[in-house]
Amino acid sequence: MIGKYTDLIFEFLEKGYKDIFFNELSSEYNQLIIRHDIDFDCEFAYEMAKIEYNLGVKSTYFFMLSNSIYNLFSEKNREYVRKIKTLGHKISVHFDFQVGDLKKEIDIFESFFDTEVDIVSIHRPNLELVNQIDVEHTYLSKYFKDIKYFADSRGRFRFGHPLKSKEFQESKSIHLLIHPVWWMSDKKDTIDIMENIIDRNHEMNKKFFRENSIPYREHSDD
Repeated sequence: MIGKYTDLIFEFLEKGYKDIFFNELSSEYNQLIIRHDIDFDCEFAYEMAKIEYNLGVKSTYFFMLSNSIYNLFSEKNREYVRKIKTLGHKISVHFDFQVGDLKKEIDIFESFFDTEVDIVSIHRPNLELVNQIDVEHTYLSKYFKDIKYFADSRGRFRFGHPLKSKEFQESKSIHLLIHPVWWMSDKKDTIDIMENIIDRNHEMNKKFFRENSIPYREHSDD
């Protein structure tokens, strides 16, 4: 899938699209907003960021502070996020209404990663709730309705592939949501991808206990 992502972005560039950040949207034609919601794995995000850097494009990566799968503030993930920012991409908050406090999460994120949050992405959005917040977000009409929106939220483009769309053929501006997990894994099936992440996290947990718990380390060495 890594090659397919490269091919996808290359097709946009060949068509004459210009990659932009959300706040740079200024035309209904030839502009491409690339967005990444990071639900499961920060390493895949970093791998995708490097590919985009090599392609000469920029995008915005949204990370969750309230996430049971990854710890955004661990040494490893912290470095992934900082490196993504160093590659010229933007980083921001992927917010879950069910478990978080948006203002606090923005404050923490800005302070920890020494950045300014000018837009947030909402996890599994309830549009009625989303439109009540007073922070710039990715589901505003100018990003969600006024230009064409495509998302691979379940491991595929459920409402048509962007390259086969009328909007792409007419060079209309597009908002493209890509989840790195579906493209960066060496697994092909979505369930296999998730099972692989579960296995990786299981090994990471065992490594943590070996390094931080003498009883478990002694047990593992038996």
